[in-house]
Amino acid sequence: MKAFISYCAHNYYQHAQKAKEFLEAIEIKSFLADDDLRTASDWKNTIVKEINTSEIFIPLLSKEFKASDWCSQELGIAYSQAKKIIPISLDGTKPYGFINHLQTRSYENYGLQLLIAEGLLENHIMNGGLGFAKLVKEAGCFRYSEIVFKILYPFFDVLDKETLNQIIVSAIKNGQVWLANECAEKYIPELLKKRKNDIDPELYRKLEYQIREGRWYSDNV
Repeated sequence: MKAFISYCAHNYYQHAQKAKEFLEAIEIKSFLADDDLRTASDWKNTIVKEINTSEIFIPLLSKEFKASDWCSQELGIAYSQAKKIIPISLDGTKPYGFINHLQTRSYENYGLQLLIAEGLLENHIMNGGLGFAKLVKEAGCFRYSEIVFKILYPFFDVLDKETLNQIIVSAIKNGQVWLANECAEKYIPELLKKRKNDIDPELYRKLEYQIREGRWYSDNV
């Protein structure tokens, strides 16, 4: 699977690079013009070819993006080919034109990686589950853990078993997750209840114990 990241280069390259790094960490190859165009290449044909061969199109929306003729053309090409489009607003710019029916969340409130993971699952791309497993593993505070699980919540039923168990492992190992109030009181108990039959019994026992007792599981329990 492959993604094309479209952005206004002179302002938002670092955001696009962060998106690429996250996508490749969850096993989705991605094209980023500033990184992947060779010097003196026929860049217009290369960009069209890369859009043609990508399943996912991620426009990083901004005022500059909307004002750019080329960014809008890239968006039009992706739309005409019925690509999975995951718009992300970097400065409050809303989806426009061909994609004005799509919803997007604020980058400032949720973060780039979380928005990509959510967009993948909304488009029935299972790598989004891997994205959430990575985010659960790396969550560094209670509040962010709660946001991750709040956004993951609608997708509890659609996670494949392997990805589900990766999320459970990540939650077990990260105290910032299972000790967070909303995770411990709402989201994780609901996940355990809904998907009990699909969760490895040992993993289920460990996470259920940590939620119930509020302390780390020991093999001596």
